[in-house]
Amino acid sequence: MNSVSSLFSLLSASLNTITHLSVPHSLTHATSVHINCPLVRRANRYHQMDHRYFLLDDAGHPLKLSTIISVGTHAVIVRGANTVRKMAIVHTYDSPTIILTNRAHIKQEQTIYRLLQPNIDKPCPGIVPCTGLWGNTIELQYMSQGTLENMLKHMGVPSMALQRRWLQQLADGLSNIHEHHILHNDIALRNILLDGSWNIMITDFGASTIVPPARAMNDYIDDYHCSIWTDLIRLGSVFYAILTGKRCPVTIYPGNSSCAEYPRQESLPDVTNLWAGGIIEYCWNPRAVIDGGAREVVRRVRNLPP
Repeated sequence: MNSVSSLFSLLSASLNTITHLSVPHSLTHATSVHINCPLVRRANRYHQMDHRYFLLDDAGHPLKLSTIISVGTHAVIVRGANTVRKMAIVHTYDSPTIILTNRAHIKQEQTIYRLLQPNIDKPCPGIVPCTGLWGNTIELQYMSQGTLENMLKHMGVPSMALQRRWLQQLADGLSNIHEHHILHNDIALRNILLDGSWNIMITDFGASTIVPPARAMNDYIDDYHCSIWTDLIRLGSVFYAILTGKRCPVTIYPGNSSCAEYPRQESLPDVTNLWAGGIIEYCWNPRAVIDGGAREVVRRVRNLPP
């Protein structure tokens, strides 16, 4: 069992690597790759394995390897025609405890999408639209241009027009998330996707926290030390990447820690020469939490000089 599972993990990771080398893709963007090599021939043998080792969909049917975009800790992402589906990881050999744990993570994320998008026909601005929720599945809009991470790798520094649009869309997205009493906890280039019109939106609420309605957002810290400020720090880091075309060196998870730590101010890169550097500095300042948070970022982006 371990050897088969290891083989599947290796194949999934390797196929993702092959695809990344070809064209950008993400949870909502994948490209078919047809390569005649031993790795792919081994992948084809996945379908000849014992049925116990297949990943299963909500109905208990085996997933085709060719439709799998990525496999995480608790969820698997599969592609469709115009949508992608995020489902709990389930193998027939999994214990009931493992299955319930994985499904609980999907249920939590479904709850978040219901908070953000109570009307399925009215997407939340700045968030990848949810097109359906059922069973242990989340269906999302297909985002044809892939992740911001891969886009920046290919294009370098975006045009000024794109920079302005993307800063505004991200600020709006995070502000809407916080307005619904949610901490995203994983704002990162890989979790920001582009549609066919090059609009960017935030996705992946697998690590997010729902803040109790009775609690004030500006003083809430969850079990992993995440807060409004950790979201803002990471938003500022994404802004830095958009303005420079380079990944920001700031991290809130040093080493292998699963708990967030606020970066030392002296470790933050100099942004004084960036045209929107003042907004990045605001995101990295602990006073941002009491000065308006993401809503203030929205205001400052809109008031940037032409």
